[in-house]
Amino acid sequence: MWLYRPSFRFPRIWTFCSLLFLSEPASPQNLSPPGFQKDLTQSSLEELMNIEVSSVAKKEQRLSQIAAAVFVITSDDIRRSGATSIPEVLRMAPGVQVARIDSSKWAITARGFNSRFANKMLVLIDGRSVYTNLFSGVYWDQNDVLLEDIDRIEVIRGPGATLWGANAVNGVINIITRSAKQSQGGLISLGASHEDLALGSVRYGGKIGRKAFYRLYTKHARHNSLLDENGRNFGDRWDQTRGGARLDWELNDRDALAFHGDVYSGSSAQAYSPQYFSPQLLSTPLAAIGSAGGYALSRFTRRYSSRSELAIQAYFSQENRHETIVGFANVRTLDFDLQHRFALTGRHDLTWGVGTRRIANNVDTVVFKPATPVQGLSSSFVQDDISLIEDRLTLTVGSKFLYTGFGGLELQPNARLLWAPTRHQSLWTSVSRAVRTPSGRDRELTLPFVLPNSSGAMQPAMLLGNPRILSERLISFEGGYRIQPGPKIALDLAAFYSHYHGLQSILIGDPYAEDTGAGYRIVVPFHYANGDHAAAKGLETIVTYSPLPSWKITGWHSWMAMKVTHEIPTFETVSARPPQHQFHLRSSLDLTTRLSLDALAYRTAALPDTAIPGYTRLDVRLGFKITPSLELSLGGRNLANARHPEFVSPDEYVRPAQSRRSAFVTLIQRF
Repeated sequence: MWLYRPSFRFPRIWTFCSLLFLSEPASPQNLSPPGFQKDLTQSSLEELMNIEVSSVAKKEQRLSQIAAAVFVITSDDIRRSGATSIPEVLRMAPGVQVARIDSSKWAITARGFNSRFANKMLVLIDGRSVYTNLFSGVYWDQNDVLLEDIDRIEVIRGPGATLWGANAVNGVINIITRSAKQSQGGLISLGASHEDLALGSVRYGGKIGRKAFYRLYTKHARHNSLLDENGRNFGDRWDQTRGGARLDWELNDRDALAFHGDVYSGSSAQAYSPQYFSPQLLSTPLAAIGSAGGYALSRFTRRYSSRSELAIQAYFSQENRHETIVGFANVRTLDFDLQHRFALTGRHDLTWGVGTRRIANNVDTVVFKPATPVQGLSSSFVQDDISLIEDRLTLTVGSKFLYTGFGGLELQPNARLLWAPTRHQSLWTSVSRAVRTPSGRDRELTLPFVLPNSSGAMQPAMLLGNPRILSERLISFEGGYRIQPGPKIALDLAAFYSHYHGLQSILIGDPYAEDTGAGYRIVVPFHYANGDHAAAKGLETIVTYSPLPSWKITGWHSWMAMKVTHEIPTFETVSARPPQHQFHLRSSLDLTTRLSLDALAYRTAALPDTAIPGYTRLDVRLGFKITPSLELSLGGRNLANARHPEFVSPDEYVRPAQSRRSAFVTLIQRF
């Protein structure tokens, strides 16, 4: 068995970052985000409509008063779902396409253009970006946080670039964890299933003096292999161990400091598509992956008043990843952000900020080796919430100003208007511009592969990056309506029309002769270019119904249509189009004070232009509180099918597996 041994010296980095961050205040996120420890079934619909959300404007706002398509997954939603990973939790979010590729990989995005490295969805954990600039996407296996520590997940469908910057094109996923003060005491969680052979985590929180709180945790997960198309073991087992700590310190009545971080190490196996590598490289059907890394983050907030706050955040992260065939990558990121919000006048609530990020890449792969090992970007933003009619009509205008060394200045403005004629209904509309900046792979890729030619023989080919490729651009128009017509029902509608310019495409070049040492062969080159455009439109409907105080039902449907056009002849390898329809129905019922029943039914239509058919997923969980602090959960996942595929990318070198039907058991003890 191949074993990855991390080469970096993390203790030195950790010590350095601790001294650096503690000496320099920091944070765009609030120090102690409000928790949702109250059971979902104990909250009224009005309380759910007024959940506080911070990701849209970088300040706390009631969900019903936000001019954007937002959905909040609470900590209780996560607990009652029976999910064991963030990607599986995200299946609850309307309009979000979640597709499992193999045991440790998912394709996740909103409103189209899904792939293993979905490059138009920005993912944050406590305001820290986990979007990798090497491949423009997220390694979900490297961000497997302790689910019991999550306070809420805020999912923005649609552009969020004005505040969050590049790559927040189709949406933002912000995972917000609880403060140490909100997670005092101990917790032990144990679980097992057909998919998760063994899950175990331990957490403990305590106090230092009267105003400082800490939390320590460790987690280990051993995930089983999925299945191939014949129902056999796929061999893609995935193991990971991680641990971390958090400190929250209330310095005085207005100042607060937070410091947290974690480290992880994992290994997995994956199968490769044979057309991308030579038979010599693919002498074994499976190859090993090793990953290790961690982060350290500090943030400081000073609250001057209910309408004025200063926040500073800084973090350092390091990722090491090694794939036996592809090669090795080490990525180090240092990021600093400052944000200030104040009342300009009685009607103006102004927020502005500046930020800088430096990324150092040490990459040695068969895919590419960056010619520019150190990248930097700087940004600033300003946004003004203008109360045109108090508590009735609000206009929000602002823009992000992003500068990259390779793309120059990018402007990402937005304008949003919200009208709330009554306390229980609101209408909103917006227009936004966002960009997706090129990744290292887009500019410096060198990938040899083979393709069948007209005679059926395998033709050598080369996929090349383009150092002059530009950012992809989006103009999006959105509108929505929220209403709670009665105490038992609430409705949330969102519609959008988006136009994409300069999308990345693949051009076929002129064949050339290559000297192999034993003779010459003809190679067909392919190049990245900004050659495609797309138009997308859709409607997302969410209905929440509470027939009884102890019973909540949430249903949603998303419809989307997309058309991609080619400005210049291109070689199509990937369908950008999402499933046209997705349906979701979730029921949370308290049968007694100790017994709860949760069920989730999910239907997604066929993935256009691929061999992935539509499928139905059914998950069921029965929870029993043995004591007030000890809970047992039993249930099943994927009960509608013995197995099914969820995603395939013709241009992706990883072979997809199929999700399996499984039963699970979980035991959580709090003390």
